[in-house]
Formats: sequence, C-alpha cells, structure tokens
Amino acid sequence: VGIPVLVLLGLALTLTVNISRGKAFVRQNTMCLNLISLCSLIIGIMFFVAMFFLSSIFPIIIATIFILLAILTKVFADLFRAAIQYKKENDLTI
Repeated sequence: VGIPVLVLLGLALTLTVNISRGKAFVRQNTMCLNLISLCSLIIGIMFFVAMFFLSSIFPIIIATIFILLAILTKVFADLFRAAIQYKKENDLTI
C-alpha cells in the first residue's frame, strides 16, 4: 500500500504546484489526475482484498473511500481534458 500512496502524494504535489503557477489547464494535469485515479483504485482494491483477511470494518470503509476517489478524479481528469480543448479553441478565435 505504501508505494501507491507515495506516488499519489507526489502526483498531488505536482498538480498543486502546476495550479499555483497558473497552469491549471495543461495536459500534464490531466495525466496527473488519471494517475491519481489509478493509484486510488489500486489502493482501494488492496483494502478490498484485505477485507477478507481482517475482521474489521476499517478496510471496507477505506476501500470505499479510495474507490470513490478514483471515480471522482477520473471525472475531473475528463473535465480538465475538455477545458483544455475549449481553451485551445478559444485561443485560436479572434
């Protein structure tokens, strides 16, 4: 679980730095969001599998949170992709 969490945190830092520099709608942010979604899904699946080995409700809650986070970040990545396309079209119009 540690490696996907570290990757997720690094990607979140990259995304935050890009947005703070005024580069909100760049392709790198959509790639970061897609990778965050993938890492969240991996973590959610790991906790879902752990649910069968641990007799606690904790893995169920964490798995649900991370799977929902994966879906939400995938939606944001698609929104950012559409916004980038609209921005490019808007930059080309006079």
